[in-house]
Amino acid sequence: EMFYEILKQKVIGHIPQETRMEGGDFFVLDGRWSLLGVGLRTKIESAAYLMENDLIGTKFFGVVRDECDLDQDRMHLDTIFNVLSEREVVLLDFDTVPKKVKDGKELDLRRRIAIFRRRKSKEVSSSGKTYYGKYELQKEMEFEEFLKEQELVVHKVPHQYQMEYMINFLNVGEKTIISCHERLGKFLQ
Repeated sequence: EMFYEILKQKVIGHIPQETRMEGGDFFVLDGRWSLLGVGLRTKIESAAYLMENDLIGTKFFGVVRDECDLDQDRMHLDTIFNVLSEREVVLLDFDTVPKKVKDGKELDLRRRIAIFRRRKSKEVSSSGKTYYGKYELQKEMEFEEFLKEQELVVHKVPHQYQMEYMINFLNVGEKTIISCHERLGKFLQ
């Protein structure tokens, strides 16, 4: 809060501690989309709280769920996904991740996304739909398919590079990326 006061930015809300939300799980894709990863660290209750209290700021909100992986190496959305530019993203190539088996069945480690749209206050609720505040569930799908549906260029990063933190970079805008991975620039060429 002190940081935002220095920048003269108004704090519009607080996430209750028991819901737990961490910064590496929240992204803004463009002026229309926000994404929140939920799973090992950030809880689904945080997504509901954001929607119910109208704290998102975008028309569309995607809740990217980690339901089977729940691995410390991929605990935040920014460990498997990141934004390079308005039209380009990087995503972990889940086909290169070592397989996990539970009860004799191979787990699908890919993430799924629940897509919500913010309704205008005058819109009437339709029966059978799921709502959180002004946000209405539109559909659910596999995360990579969602990215392609948005016509984004998806650069897939192999597990080895993901483990070396290639995906954990900071995009500071104007095509400037700060990364600890020396091969990121060459990988994207």
